[in-house]
Amino acid sequence: MWIQKAEIVEGEIRYNILGKIKLNELDTGIADKYYIHEQSSASNVWHVIHNLRKNPSVSTVDSSGTVVYGNVEHINDNELKIIFKYPFAGIAYCN
Repeated sequence: MWIQKAEIVEGEIRYNILGKIKLNELDTGIADKYYIHEQSSASNVWHVIHNLRKNPSVSTVDSSGTVVYGNVEHINDNELKIIFKYPFAGIAYCN
């Protein structure tokens, strides 16, 4: 993959170069953390322990893949609760 790289020194762009990098050369701190929670039993309250050390955005789908909206309550930086109107099983994507 080719990318354009800029050297930043003391808050200023000093020069621009074109470089080639491999994805595995990227610093692990660049990629954002995520967690996938599988809710196998139908429930209208899902308790999710994600251990992401942040308050992630959350998307949920039912077992057929349909997006379902619920009320997300962040308990702390590592866990949250999602409350739905009706019980169902599915997946919560935390990012």
